Amino acid sequence: MVIFSKVMCNLDYLQSKDIDLYVDVAGIGVEKAYKLNLIYSEYLHKIDICCLDMDKISAKKDSGIYKHNKGHDDFIYQLPVLLAVELKFIKGERTGNFFGAIKDEEKIKTACKKVGIENYLCLCFIQSQTIANLHIKNMPSEFKIEPVDNIEKPNISYVITPEKTYTLTKI
Repeated sequence: MVIFSKVMCNLDYLQSKDIDLYVDVAGIGVEKAYKLNLIYSEYLHKIDICCLDMDKISAKKDSGIYKHNKGHDDFIYQLPVLLAVELKFIKGERTGNFFGAIKDEEKIKTACKKVGIENYLCLCFIQSQTIANLHIKNMPSEFKIEPVDNIEKPNISYVITPEKTYTLTKI
């Protein structure tokens, strides 16, 4: 869960820099040995951030199970993901922005189920509490939003303002 902690503590950093956590890959055919970063953006089904699972990667890498795609090494797309993260940043009052955050959870659930990712987070950052209150007031009735002390478990959506953190769930 070290990677999970790094993601939670460094989301802004992840948007602009790579984290120096890598796994060595021997390569196949004419491919030479290379390193894969354990953090990827727009990975697989355009998931905003995916953290690859180092423990499971080592077992898969050592198993010798590789797939070729027209002679290319597709090892990266076979790797197990520890955590998938969808991010939304809202700074205005336009209602569609908040609906986008709701749609992100459906998107990530579908993508995770399709490729076997067990853990995900949807994080919706709202610029101010005033704007968040407006979105919360106009939220569809099939959703509920509840304040929480912190982000502590995966497979849920969180709404984060400078003042409060909420869980967002479908009823």
